[in-house]
Amino acid sequence: MRALLAIRLSVLTDETTSPERQLAWTSEEAERRGWSIVGQAVDLDVSATKTSPFERPNLGKWLNERAHEFDAVIWWKQDRAVRSMADMAELAKWAKQNRKVLVFAEGPSGGPISFDLSSDIVAELIFMIFAFAAQMEAQSISDRTTDAKKYMRRIGRHPGGSVPYGYVAVATSSGWRLVRDPVYASITQDIVNRVLAGHSVRSLARDLTLQGIPTPKDLQRMRNGKWHPPMALRQWSAAGLTEILRSRNLLGQQTFKGGDGRGPEEIVRGDDGMPVMRGEPLISRATWDQLQETLSGRATKKSGSRANGSLLLRVLFCAICDQPMHENRNSRGERYYKCASGRLFPCGNRSVQADYAETLFVRNLFGLLGDLPRFIERRLPGEDHTEELKELQANYEAVSVQLASARSSAARAAAQRNLDALDARIVALEALPVVPPRTEWTPTGETWGEYWESLDVPEKNSFLRSSGVSMSYVKVMPGGRAWVDASDPSAVPQVVYEPPAVAPSSRSRQGEPFFHMHFGIFPELAAKAVGVPGQTLSGMLDAVARVEE
Repeated sequence: MRALLAIRLSVLTDETTSPERQLAWTSEEAERRGWSIVGQAVDLDVSATKTSPFERPNLGKWLNERAHEFDAVIWWKQDRAVRSMADMAELAKWAKQNRKVLVFAEGPSGGPISFDLSSDIVAELIFMIFAFAAQMEAQSISDRTTDAKKYMRRIGRHPGGSVPYGYVAVATSSGWRLVRDPVYASITQDIVNRVLAGHSVRSLARDLTLQGIPTPKDLQRMRNGKWHPPMALRQWSAAGLTEILRSRNLLGQQTFKGGDGRGPEEIVRGDDGMPVMRGEPLISRATWDQLQETLSGRATKKSGSRANGSLLLRVLFCAICDQPMHENRNSRGERYYKCASGRLFPCGNRSVQADYAETLFVRNLFGLLGDLPRFIERRLPGEDHTEELKELQANYEAVSVQLASARSSAARAAAQRNLDALDARIVALEALPVVPPRTEWTPTGETWGEYWESLDVPEKNSFLRSSGVSMSYVKVMPGGRAWVDASDPSAVPQVVYEPPAVAPSSRSRQGEPFFHMHFGIFPELAAKAVGVPGQTLSGMLDAVARVEE
């Protein structure tokens, strides 16, 4: 008889069922029976619950393509082969059709057991009974594991698996806990600060990839000893980075994803209704709220914006009809901006070369702003416990929903206890004195010109639109004239265009471009672009000047 030895291991670090031990047991069984060994099918880090024998990388090839090369398959135990009745039935059918003998070196009673399904119907029945027992055992193990993880989440212990970015799992006397990673916690905090400073998530993902910073999956592989040079690192994606920035793991809160890990992130709450803490927060609640507000604001689709938008989209406007000018290309591939009024209600304005308009606008704007130091706003919480009250109130609302949907008396009683505890804490905090929060402006170490050069075209367009700067354009045809009306000091100056008495041909290329760039008075423009009130900006610039002197 020719024997194939089948080795399988779910977790590579499991020493009790190591490949070496399984190989020794199956080899001894083949030798005891006087069979020759024709090969070994070794599948490591392969779950019998998730993959059938025919789907495994090595064993699958033997069963599907090389069945003519052996007469029997030997496993150490039956759970090394399958853990479900469906897979066992499939394996039994294959063995019966191909006249193969299935052997387990160690059966339920401790001794070896074999099944020749080609001629013995009783053997097939016993085989399926073994499959039922294996499936029940697998389900029992799964239930115990689920219950254990649920308990560990409730007490703030790390239940195993992937570690949130910025943390590392350490063994303590009370089990595994999460602590700040000395390297990646700082990287995570820097990412948050850069998002709040105006950098896009997409550009940050690109920078992290270029810097060789490992992604969460790569970092997990490194810690498990499954990654080493010259293996390539994965590229960061905006979606993956956004998931980190959206997660309450940044607050150190214990979270859980329902639906077999594919559902929405849920907060694990203690008996007092408060979130269970799994580690020290990487950022404050105030910073987290500001981060979520920033991300939500960017996620809101704005009219006219698109991933490959032009630089002056909704920045350059027609001075005749006030419609935004859109980028187009002619038959030669040259870019130009044309009034959006189009063929519906043509206003008579002509197009302008895109490169010319963009260069003129950027040169004038950053001639004013380019050398200004860039500041970012830091919101420092006051002493009024506003953020904690907000958290408590959010928790109160969440537990109230649980109470309303609870069906059992035990669940309603537990939810009511949580509400009472939360209510008492809210009353205590509301009685404390109020000190309002304050704002602090911190220099980034770069100028606005340097910041501008670090952005791509869509990011530059977003910055211009959020800054409120704009430019009006009209092509003054021969016989016409244009000027800026600034007679009302309380209103934004407007371009006034007086067309020629005789309308020129629509194909005429004559005329002179007339631009009006609405930057306002310089201190006001700078304050708006920087995001600081004019008086505050003046004080900061004076301070910078004094330092430089």
